[in-house]
Amino acid sequence: MLPRFVAVGLLVLTPALPVLGQGIPSGEAPPPPGVVGLNPDEAVERARGLHQTGRTAEALDLLKSTLGAAPGHVEASLLAADILVASNDYDLARNYYMQVLDKEPSNFKANLGIGKIWLANRYWRQAVSFLEKAKDVAPQESRSEAKRLLAGAYAQVGQFQKAIDWSLKAVEDAPEDLDSLLILVQIRQALLARDPKQIELALTDAEKYLGKAAQAVARAPLDRKALARLDGAYEILVAPPPDVGILQTYQQSFYQKEPGGRAIDKLLPGKGADSAAVLMRIADIYRQRALVRLVNAEQDAIVLIETAVKDEYDAKNVKYWEQLALTYQQLQDLTAKLVGPEAYADRTLPERGISACRKILELDPDNEAARQYLQAVGAPLTSQPAGDTP
Repeated sequence: MLPRFVAVGLLVLTPALPVLGQGIPSGEAPPPPGVVGLNPDEAVERARGLHQTGRTAEALDLLKSTLGAAPGHVEASLLAADILVASNDYDLARNYYMQVLDKEPSNFKANLGIGKIWLANRYWRQAVSFLEKAKDVAPQESRSEAKRLLAGAYAQVGQFQKAIDWSLKAVEDAPEDLDSLLILVQIRQALLARDPKQIELALTDAEKYLGKAAQAVARAPLDRKALARLDGAYEILVAPPPDVGILQTYQQSFYQKEPGGRAIDKLLPGKGADSAAVLMRIADIYRQRALVRLVNAEQDAIVLIETAVKDEYDAKNVKYWEQLALTYQQLQDLTAKLVGPEAYADRTLPERGISACRKILELDPDNEAARQYLQAVGAPLTSQPAGDTP
């Protein structure tokens, strides 16, 4: 079985699903107001717009009405299934997908959709069957996703060579797709228990995944999901007990073993320097994970301080505004320490700091710290055009 975090890379469906049934959706729902007279294609686009604006129930009613008037309409069935998946109604979604496959057995979206549902229900072999079909007919932009999901399914049934092969192809199709690289790393990690020789490949791919996760944080320093992914990348390398990360497994390989295979506290001859280098890397990751927690704490602090200076709270408190400006700067500095100076390229936090300092000067025109900050970053002391200043 794959590590406990493998579901992150497989798909985004919630794993706790209802028991799948066989009922086919029936009944013609009345169309929502303002859509009478639309042809099926127009109705699908209208339903798509309703769903995108959060009017899911109306979108489904329109699609049911459309399918009542045009049974088997492929795009209506696919959209209905996609909406139901997003609403956690996987049973009914599967029925809509099956309606499409009855008409178009090689439909990519339907095969992929049912494959995802079987994955979420942990029916790995059924998932393999549909994902194999999806992979064969996938459009260029979706090939990596189909291969990634197929790799995960093969790993779950114990066919690790196929899992490795398809995960490598998924990465080849989309080198920047972090989910595909994650699946490859997780499969290699799962293989370590069977084949310790996989350690070098597992370590190389895990470090590559970590580097790309750090780049994602540098591009979007305020993206909590990117930060969580980075923390997960560190955990793959160095996991807290009772789990064992890839670097920890590598470290254990430098020690002598008893006849039963258990490592003892005695290094193999000539492995002292190698072991020391790994220990230093593990120590570095401990520090980096602490920085991740600190960055998260600073982001939480910003949310609270920004609330504190809203008009209905205490918007004229200069000290609060000073603390907010300082926290913006601290967060960007900490993020740069975590992922590198590329984090300074994002202007979101500096612009917020500039706005905070201008607000300070509105409340306290003689505030020297705010004035010095604005001058240091080359920003005017006010957001008003120079000609408007008396």
